[in-house]
Amino acid sequence: MTTSRLACQLAFDKAATKETLRNLLSVILIRLVQLVEPRQGRSGGSAPFQVFRQAVEEDFHRTHRVGDYAARLGYSPRTLTRATRAALGCGAKRYIDDRVLLEAKRLLIHTSLPPADIGGRIGFSHPTVFSAFFRQHTGMTPTEFRSLV
Repeated sequence: MTTSRLACQLAFDKAATKETLRNLLSVILIRLVQLVEPRQGRSGGSAPFQVFRQAVEEDFHRTHRVGDYAARLGYSPRTLTRATRAALGCGAKRYIDDRVLLEAKRLLIHTSLPPADIGGRIGFSHPTVFSAFFRQHTGMTPTEFRSLV
């Protein structure tokens, strides 16, 4: 094989590997969500959890505070936390953070948006706050995460 042909093949292999890793990560993220869904799906969760879950889906890009959801829905933060813990085994704040993190990862994998823009889209007023949140939950910066996939 000639040197230029070998270089072309290596570049193709690298691009194919990167795309394969992106697809595998997408599958893993989807499977993780599905692992949570059956637990809640058995009983469907309580009414407070169901309305909280819907509210988080609608507003996680605006607020990450349990108190904001509680005020909007007419429940106490403690009630939402108990309902979420009963349905999923984690607290309400963790549920919100997990949803925000899932969206951040999805956008990092499937878009070329800068991390600062992604942070803004999911409710962070400053890029440094988004980066700190991401690092706290994943152990790496958004840029480091993106470079892995």
